[in-house]
Amino acid sequence: MTPRECVLACLAGEKPDRVPMRDAPLALAIERWEREGMPKGGFPSFFFENCIDGGSFDDSLRLPSEVLEDDGVKRVGRDSNGVVYMSLVNSSSTSHPVEFLIKTREDWNRYKDRIVPDPSRISPATLDQYRQWSRTRQSWLCLSLVGAYGHMNELVGTERTLEIMAEDPDWFRDVAETYADYHIGMLELLRAAGINNDGIFQYDDITYITGPFFSPAMYRELIMPSEKRLYNYVHDHGGHVYRHTDGNNWTLLPLLLGAGIDFLDPLEVKAGMDLQEVQAAFGRKAVWVGNVDARVLYRGDRAEIEAEVRRKLAVFPDGGYIYRTDGPITEQAGYDSYRWLIECVRKYGGA
Repeated sequence: MTPRECVLACLAGEKPDRVPMRDAPLALAIERWEREGMPKGGFPSFFFENCIDGGSFDDSLRLPSEVLEDDGVKRVGRDSNGVVYMSLVNSSSTSHPVEFLIKTREDWNRYKDRIVPDPSRISPATLDQYRQWSRTRQSWLCLSLVGAYGHMNELVGTERTLEIMAEDPDWFRDVAETYADYHIGMLELLRAAGINNDGIFQYDDITYITGPFFSPAMYRELIMPSEKRLYNYVHDHGGHVYRHTDGNNWTLLPLLLGAGIDFLDPLEVKAGMDLQEVQAAFGRKAVWVGNVDARVLYRGDRAEIEAEVRRKLAVFPDGGYIYRTDGPITEQAGYDSYRWLIECVRKYGGA
């Protein structure tokens, strides 16, 4: 079976001939592995065929971006949402927002008309990738997009987002519905170009290690309607919804499933998620992705790595599971440890 066929088998409630595989090492981890013997550019092909692939599009306000300061250590710039940010030049850490352009609902109303579907928002590289996939169909191909909470965060910041959800819920709903319209419009443009991919990859970290950033009632009232509308569109056109959110998802899981997700990634161990417990509670209502504790890689003990993989892949005989670690792999992971981890996945996942 191809990697895509393995994923489709999981979605159909069948067991593929081997566990589908994907991972997300950071750039500095890949650089370390290359120094330690991995062929340059060898991830992931040196280890496995990536079962899920995809492209994205420009979902910003399309304002001019620029570098304001760069001393070789620290960089300050302005992005295409008008956000002034600071980042470290030689680091895999995320950038830190310094000032936001959107401060009030009036600011949002002034700029929201810039969020419109447009073919120029899809890069030629993404279109070429999709056309090549149409010929080979080796991986499950999706379009990556951000969720409503993530978009609001990008525009106004985390604290302000939570204030708006509590104090001006209609503003948040407007943002959620605007981006749902926009995402559906972009998917329509792809379909008009003859590209019918396998679904969407929606990433939006709405939970922390102890639980969601907001109440389940807020998700149900402010986010779920727009997400369900987007998911229904995807399902109506034969696609599926791959949902990524770090953190502890237990209290939101029934709502996410009710909205229509088909995959949940990455089931973060250090946040209290456990694959076997999730499967026992929700069965095959979604394809479960991840939950292999990345921290065992950093400790580098082979017996511990094998025990972790063996326990998590014990669910695989029932199908409905995709291997990955429970979060991005940092440069703390050595090349030999990662190679051993993948050997164990192959051993217990029939790969």
